[in-house]
Amino acid sequence: MIDSAHIAAVTTADFERVVIQGSFERPVLVDFWADWCAPCRQLMPILSRLAEAFDGQFLLAKVDTEAEQALAAQAGIRSLPTVQLFKEGQVVDQFMGALPEGQIREFLSRHLSRASDRLLDQARQSMAAGDLSEAAALIERAQHEDPDNRQVFVAQVQLKAAEGDAEGALALLERTPLELANDAELAA
Repeated sequence: MIDSAHIAAVTTADFERVVIQGSFERPVLVDFWADWCAPCRQLMPILSRLAEAFDGQFLLAKVDTEAEQALAAQAGIRSLPTVQLFKEGQVVDQFMGALPEGQIREFLSRHLSRASDRLLDQARQSMAAGDLSEAAALIERAQHEDPDNRQVFVAQVQLKAAEGDAEGALALLERTPLELANDAELAA
């Protein structure tokens, strides 16, 4: 039995509700596994640990392919373990095999929004509404909470431009981190 709000054992009977419908509320990471599969046994504790570490940013749904063979066939599972990420009712990405934790974190980070991203969205809405002081406060909060989020830099440049501070925007752009140099949002 699974005793976590972030992890669920899924069967054919509840796959539609838990995975498909649930993926409209938050991403659902589906782990197709079997007890006889050694890589599955290696992967399972990593996925469980990440589900807890990400604290509800996604639901980990575990499908025992031995008990749910029809569901595995319907999902097109050809090798184990296979992990599929569902968002808005669709598979948006997947991987096969027991990846190291760092690669799985990278996989998840491509698809999960960060709290700082939500703050930056609010900041952009404030900029669009003309409330630049609110936007500045939200951007500063996002930077404080998540200094590694490169989108904070993009929002800072956008704010300078919205304030009519071309020199400030250019000064920021001159310090553009290399990995952001070709960012489409900065070019706009």
